[in-house]
Amino acid sequence: MGDDPKYPSQLAERFQIRLPDGLRDRIRDAAERNHRSMNAEILCVLLDAYPEPEEAAERLVIDALEELVELKGMKDAFGGGKEYEDRKATAWERARAALAQAREGAR
Repeated sequence: MGDDPKYPSQLAERFQIRLPDGLRDRIRDAAERNHRSMNAEILCVLLDAYPEPEEAAERLVIDALEELVELKGMKDAFGGGKEYEDRKATAWERARAALAQAREGAR
């Protein structure tokens, strides 16, 4: 009996939590809407909220680049101006910070 193979779910770390009233029902409803188990729903939310550090850094870089592309279109459409220059400076600073974080995470 001790030699029975274990399923991955039997080997996974377990963690019990207490849920406030009504939260279990909301999780169940979301899981049903997304066609997955409550466990899978909770894991999906947690993995979104707590991505691997490299993934989080990549997302920051992508977001910063997308903002810069959006700003380029804004300049082309409206001719720039102070709001454009301020947003561009902020976007570049975010891009630099995201790249620094991604580089640090890669070490």
